[in-house]
Amino acid sequence: MNHWSAAVLLRVTLIGFCLFASGLPFGNAQGMEPEDSSSISEELPDAPSAMRQESSSQHASHTPDLAKERKGPSNMFGLPKQIIQDQIGFFKSPAAIRTRDLKWIIPVAAATGAALASDTYTMRNVVSRDKDVTNMSARVSDVMRYSFLGGPTLMVFLGRAGKNEHFHSAGLLGMEAFGDAYLVSTLFKFTSYRERPFLNDARGHFFSADAGANSSFPSGHSMTAFAAATVLAEEYPTFWKQAALYSLATGVGVTRIIGERHFPSDVLIGSVGGWMIGHYVHKVHHRYRDLDTGKH
Repeated sequence: MNHWSAAVLLRVTLIGFCLFASGLPFGNAQGMEPEDSSSISEELPDAPSAMRQESSSQHASHTPDLAKERKGPSNMFGLPKQIIQDQIGFFKSPAAIRTRDLKWIIPVAAATGAALASDTYTMRNVVSRDKDVTNMSARVSDVMRYSFLGGPTLMVFLGRAGKNEHFHSAGLLGMEAFGDAYLVSTLFKFTSYRERPFLNDARGHFFSADAGANSSFPSGHSMTAFAAATVLAEEYPTFWKQAALYSLATGVGVTRIIGERHFPSDVLIGSVGGWMIGHYVHKVHHRYRDLDTGKH
């Protein structure tokens, strides 16, 4: 894939991000409302019915706490501080693990063990060694990965310009999740020192001097892509939007393997880690709730 083709693919991906998420026309997205209900309560009649008054009071009773606890950055200048605070939350999270979490920890651990055991065989005997194929796949993975940063960034500017606060807020959360995942993956790379698949016939040794700063574990591409995809999928919880986002994020991981940049286990852990980061960012910082379901 040449640079012109990569640029076209990136532009198409960015436009797709904006179209599927915006719910045009601009303005607060249909079916969503901010958690702060002060503007809504001002429009109520002086003497609302008993049912409406009860619903309004129930909403007001929990809204201030949620707004206070989940308020994220209101613009890009607040992202660095928020990302640093997120890192503290991530590294405190193991203390919150409970027995019920074993229902997903055990399957992920088993899948990781199986992937680690078969990594070398897969890269030597299943993945193509054709340099044209691997180089093209690596370029495609780069384009798809950075669309998960460029897309949310564009959402921030278009949301601000079109006065669509939900669109703007979702873009900020996507950028925040991408930055969080980048820092987490970089930290683990500097502690794992795993060889890339194209080194030493894909033996994939950890703690190897040959890996240097270019460590393979985990896949930073997969982690950042899934982190941003998860935030946007939870901000816009419809099947086809979530399917598109997770398919694109999965494509990032698959092309990293085909491009001989990562082992399957690198991509698996990167993807799971990215999903967890994105889920955390959305749960802690999102501002909007679905009017149809009442879910935050």
